[in-house]
Amino acid sequence: MDTFLRYAFSRPTVWAFDISYMLGGTIMLMGMAWVTIRRQQVRVDIICARYSPKVKILIDAILNVYLFFPLFIMLLRRALTRVMYSYTIQEFSEVGSGGPSSGPTDG
Repeated sequence: MDTFLRYAFSRPTVWAFDISYMLGGTIMLMGMAWVTIRRQQVRVDIICARYSPKVKILIDAILNVYLFFPLFIMLLRRALTRVMYSYTIQEFSEVGSGGPSSGPTDG
């Protein structure tokens, strides 16, 4: 669509690329959460295949506590630090042409 607008009307959309990769990332993360909640992720059941459903749930809970949550907390802390820095310096996007603001602006 952007290519058509650019060549046919000499009016490219400045925001289209930024929106597309931001929405793509959001859809990917929401899809991963959906698959995890419904317990339909692809897994190799070499170890868990012979255990009962209760033991499988216990193994999932232990692995979530020791692997997922520490990684999530580390990434969240890192992201919040970067968000605060970006907001403080009023950072602009370097990906899309025209440099749209990466966050809320005062005016």
